[in-house]
Amino acid sequence: MKAPRPRIFHCALIGVAYAFSVAAVESKAGCPKNTSSSIDCSSFPKVGCLYFPGYLKSKQPSLLYIRGLIQSKAKIPQSTKNLFDSSEGYNLKRVAESNGQIIFATHKSEVSIPSEVIQCLKKLSSTSDLDVASHSNGVLGIIKNQSVLKNGVRNLYLLDNFYVPEGMATAVDKIKAKNCSGFYTSHNSARLRKFQKSLALDCDISKATKGHVGSVAPFLLERSGSSAGGSKKSH
Repeated sequence: MKAPRPRIFHCALIGVAYAFSVAAVESKAGCPKNTSSSIDCSSFPKVGCLYFPGYLKSKQPSLLYIRGLIQSKAKIPQSTKNLFDSSEGYNLKRVAESNGQIIFATHKSEVSIPSEVIQCLKKLSSTSDLDVASHSNGVLGIIKNQSVLKNGVRNLYLLDNFYVPEGMATAVDKIKAKNCSGFYTSHNSARLRKFQKSLALDCDISKATKGHVGSVAPFLLERSGSSAGGSKKSH
């Protein structure tokens, strides 16, 4: 009867296998070299998912979409993938395809966005600018990432995210986007007024026509490439 292998050798084999699997995952992470019309959640797995449409519109910056609270029971990354289809009403894939624009959607509203993600999105679109949309509780992402977004945003879209009005006004003024616009629903009317009172820059905010979620895709489709707001307020 053969003597059993020492337990320590078996554990060592498991450790080596785990190390190789981690290395394989890490080697795939980072800015993708090859893009296709699919949802990529592996390039920046801790931050969000990237969608590269079938074509890119000339000089169209990528769109960084900072999501609101996760409402579904789906776990990450599936909950982020759901933002791109019609299952929850966001339809970001339609926005990407219609606008010819790369979209990166975050996993969480309060996510920290590494500068590598910003650099990657600019590299993929071959522009020095970035469009940023913040929906609902995504206001926390705007406030948290104001430094990394400063002076590099073309269009800043505020999508019914006025839950921290004074804090967001400070962040928006610091980011200094070339253009600022957004929409609100009735439950945010009072907070919107506080935001506008605290804001030094102009930001064109209109009443939502299709609700808190239903207005997201139509707004982004309509405003892509627009030049509303962004200059200093006239008094």
